[in-house]
Amino acid sequence: MKTEIEIIERKGIGHPDTIADNLSEGLSKSLLKEYKTFKHFNVDKTMVCAGEIEKGAFKNPVRIVFAGQYTKVNNIDKILDSVVKDILNFEIKNGLKYKIYNFLNQGSPDLNDIFACKKANDTSFSVGYPETENERLVKKIGEYIDNLHKTDKHIGTDNKVMFVYDGKEKSVYIALAFLDSFKDSKDYFSYKKKLEEKIKTKFKIKEIHINVGDTKDTQFITKTGTSLEMGDSGATGRGNRRNGLITPTKIMTLEAYYGKNPITHIGRTYQDLAIDMAKKKNKHLLLLNKIGGDIKKPMVFELK
Repeated sequence: MKTEIEIIERKGIGHPDTIADNLSEGLSKSLLKEYKTFKHFNVDKTMVCAGEIEKGAFKNPVRIVFAGQYTKVNNIDKILDSVVKDILNFEIKNGLKYKIYNFLNQGSPDLNDIFACKKANDTSFSVGYPETENERLVKKIGEYIDNLHKTDKHIGTDNKVMFVYDGKEKSVYIALAFLDSFKDSKDYFSYKKKLEEKIKTKFKIKEIHINVGDTKDTQFITKTGTSLEMGDSGATGRGNRRNGLITPTKIMTLEAYYGKNPITHIGRTYQDLAIDMAKKKNKHLLLLNKIGGDIKKPMVFELK
């Protein structure tokens, strides 16, 4: 007999992939504000590269690489720095050092023409489906953890929730960056255990495990609250899908959402449309179109 399993992942606000998504989206919004009208851009290729810390100080800064197409503006370097300061405000206050690399380029004439004609900017697909009870649960857990750093001096912004339902039991594995604010490792493990119990009680789940990779010698403790400071890098499109989750046990959208232009790039606009249609019809849907196609006429497929 086939067992129905459900695996759900959610990356938190300080996860390097989420940071990359948010930097792309922050730049998108800044460009729209700067242009004061709609101009062609797709700045969905941001990468954040891990820094290096030695004896509590940055030996090498986090490197932030902005790439993609845009309609050029004169003050782009100022805009990029403002976006970084806004997205990484908490981490910078905790000492994060960074360096920006600008590899944005002017869009090609053919894509600019397609944008001007308001036709589909890419050949792409998007998927929408009604949320399950477990997906709603994972969102609530993730949102709760995302906000802990605002009131808890021990907790950073970087986190990831991995939910597993094997047909019988629900288990949640959480990766959570703590701040370097403990007396010793004993204090850390005691605090982590209390947090596990608190989450179990709050969300009524028996199996909650935080930082299962910890050992007596090494724990997930950071200076700035994110693993981006040393060890982990991120890229736009590797984070949560538009619905706020990653759901590998069902057909889902693969296209990056953040940083794409919200007018003609169907890789973005169809994600919103697919989710909206799926909710209204209570069906699992896939929307598809081709570059140069009529944005208002997607091909619609119902999925099992």
